Amino acid sequence: VKTVDPCTEELWFGSQSLKSMVGPTLLVGGEDPIMTSQDFDSLHNVCTGLYRTSKKSKEWSYYTHLRHLESRRALMLATTHMMIQGVSGGDLLRMANNVIKLRQVQQLEDQIRIANHMVPHKEQSSKERMIQVMTLSMKQFTKEPYEATLRFLDFALEDAVGMEAKERIAREYEQSYRKKLESGNEHITADKEILNGEKVNIVEQKASLQRYLRRHEVFGRVLGNVERLVQDSLRDSGSDI
Repeated sequence: VKTVDPCTEELWFGSQSLKSMVGPTLLVGGEDPIMTSQDFDSLHNVCTGLYRTSKKSKEWSYYTHLRHLESRRALMLATTHMMIQGVSGGDLLRMANNVIKLRQVQQLEDQIRIANHMVPHKEQSSKERMIQVMTLSMKQFTKEPYEATLRFLDFALEDAVGMEAKERIAREYEQSYRKKLESGNEHITADKEILNGEKVNIVEQKASLQRYLRRHEVFGRVLGNVERLVQDSLRDSGSDI
């Protein structure tokens, strides 16, 4: 984050923007698309309205902005980066795009099966699919690292690897994760004290910051749609929400 410009559009292969890649998926959906074309412009305007807007901040890096802007403004800047930036950010919209695309592929497979009179019994349908999808939340990996890893390995490897080996890998992952927690690994921020540039613990503001995003005209609607999409995917995978 020390070298990123969150507002200047980043392009894949010098020509493809994030909007051009995920737009065809996220901007459709009848009366209830994930977002509208205008939302991209609105989010970009939010970004440029927060980044290097004063004489004092003209030389600030993105990281310095996140450290020294008022908490709500810093959150808005970081969220726009995670939504619309093409290469270094955009993770939230790419995730939504991937969920929808995988669902569309499964629907296409169902249509092909029906056309070929190959509709499986309901109880067997998930295992007989050529395209199988499992969605796991980060909460599952952080709260139950052994169980989540074992479930992932069962899904990905099935009978190709014995249960003893899967359990050993899951155990090793859990031990590695626990050690990182104990050592205070900087990339694991759950339940940690996080101080901004004014030495204020922003974790204590988590609930109010979440409410602020949910009530925001653009963030609340778009992120709410993404959240519902992910919850549906977790539910389809039999995962806890």
